[in-house]
Amino acid sequence: MSFSNLLRNKPSDKWMAQELSGGGLDRFLIEVKNTPIVVMATFITLECVSKYKNVSVFPVDILSFTQLLITLDKLGQFETHKEIAVKFMRWTIENMQSTKGYFYYQINKHFTSKIPYMRWAQAWMFLSFTVLFKKEISFYKNMSSEKGA
Repeated sequence: MSFSNLLRNKPSDKWMAQELSGGGLDRFLIEVKNTPIVVMATFITLECVSKYKNVSVFPVDILSFTQLLITLDKLGQFETHKEIAVKFMRWTIENMQSTKGYFYYQINKHFTSKIPYMRWAQAWMFLSFTVLFKKEISFYKNMSSEKGA
């Protein structure tokens, strides 16, 4: 099933709430490990924007983006969902990175918080880049050649 079809056929919010409240955190972690696609379909838009909550995109928070790559890596699911992870990182770079190189904290509906929090945005993006470059070295090579062109 393609990523687009997956997102169009995502589970209902009611189903998700029932699943999360019915089994506790341990059951949720098992479900996430076995089916990370359900979580991704709930919290990612077709444009590869991470939703802050399952019902709203705003605020677009840098931590939501970093968490996807880290979680996929920790669950051993990065290779399976590499295409989504790369699209996610490209969107983050294009929309949340300053021309000076640092990453913004949040994009809200009416403004962008461009504060370069070291621990909230920069450190987590550094970890996400580490995961991505470790798993997909071509991403680094492509970004380097694009910057040099």
